[in-house]
Amino acid sequence: MSGLTFYLLVILFSSIPVIAVFLWFKFARYSFSLPVFTASLFAGLASFFLAIILNINLGRLGEFINIERWARLYDIFIRVAFSEELSRLIILIIAFFIIRRISKSKEIKDEWYCPAGLIAGFGFAILESAVFDLSKSSFQLLRLFTAAPLHGACGARVASSIIKFKKKPVIGIFYFLTTVLIHGVYNMLIVQNQISSVIAAVIISLFSLAATIVTIHQNFRKQ
Repeated sequence: MSGLTFYLLVILFSSIPVIAVFLWFKFARYSFSLPVFTASLFAGLASFFLAIILNINLGRLGEFINIERWARLYDIFIRVAFSEELSRLIILIIAFFIIRRISKSKEIKDEWYCPAGLIAGFGFAILESAVFDLSKSSFQLLRLFTAAPLHGACGARVASSIIKFKKKPVIGIFYFLTTVLIHGVYNMLIVQNQISSVIAAVIISLFSLAATIVTIHQNFRKQ
């Protein structure tokens, strides 16, 4: 299999969650418009590139402050998890601002935040899975099966932290920081390359996604 063919297959496989969510929203008849869905997806794609910039600069910061003793934890929780969640937070805030400006109602419904974050997380995972899998072949299958659920769930929590922050800032900050923690623990487990760690990572990824799906369904049922 050529590199290009494999690359396209990875992107196609990584796009399945986005397609699944689109069909889910359509058949469940949730009041989540196609423009908002599309904007959320592109926000996730854009956040990937911002995450790269943050990742590089946080790596340089780590070298500058010379934290050799804590280098591994810094890389896992700050350089990777924090940079990716912060990039999602920034791009989602921008996306929500644009959506609000072009929306006829000039407001975003509270129940839109969580699904928008889920879609953005899946969008991020499409690009990350392709790049990661092509460069680190030993983690291909595991990343393909667990990265999208994890990023989707984390994206939903980050988006929820925005609406939480508006009402109760402390709760919003708590949501964001616990998202970084969940992401960091997943990253720590995924690099252990042990059966028990792999199982734990899968459980965290799938349980987080399941909780997100239940939350979205309950929020739309309240309409």
